Amino acid sequence: MSSMSDIVAGVPQRARDGGPRVLRVAYLGRPDVVARGVESIVAADPWLQWVGREQDEEPFHLLCSVTAPDVVVVEQAADREWRVLRALRYSVPRPAVVVLADPAVGPPPAGVAEVLARPVEPELLAAAIHAACGQAPVPAPRRAPAPTLLTAPELQVLSLVADGHRTDSIAALLGISPNTVKKRAHRLFVKLKVRDRAHAVAKAYEYGLLPAGHTPCPS
Repeated sequence: MSSMSDIVAGVPQRARDGGPRVLRVAYLGRPDVVARGVESIVAADPWLQWVGREQDEEPFHLLCSVTAPDVVVVEQAADREWRVLRALRYSVPRPAVVVLADPAVGPPPAGVAEVLARPVEPELLAAAIHAACGQAPVPAPRRAPAPTLLTAPELQVLSLVADGHRTDSIAALLGISPNTVKKRAHRLFVKLKVRDRAHAVAKAYEYGLLPAGHTPCPS
């Protein structure tokens, strides 16, 4: 884990010529595949910089005070009483706020720049982060496609992995053997050049194979 001094040292300078600038992005939410997806989307945009994630109020305020993010992305379920968002109103400088909305929670307080219903496509989330600061998305080199497109059966396995299901559960849901699940998982790992399930899900978000905000289901 990076120290606060490492994060601060890596924060880019704001543009002074009125042109586009790199936007610093912090995330409030649980450490799950949604967070990894958002981080991957930010990392894939050369005009966005990920400065960190916290799931509790006090550590998140500390993160913001040290890194001064331009935009905070908030998983609505992580701030059900809106304590964090209300406190951010008094931050100097005050960050723009993008909320990943949860239908089970009421509407956010005034001052939120963008509200996105989950799940949300990667391009839409990146555009919302830029728009929250009044900045149009900056054209970037086309992202490299997945090394080899996954087959429909492999995408089924990947989606269920992202939902938090294990091998036996995936086998039961798809009506196939656990050994077949393992073979499909191995093939998609090879195609995506990843080392484990979490890495596969993060890479899938980066390549747009899964929507950001894909809601994990209980396994």
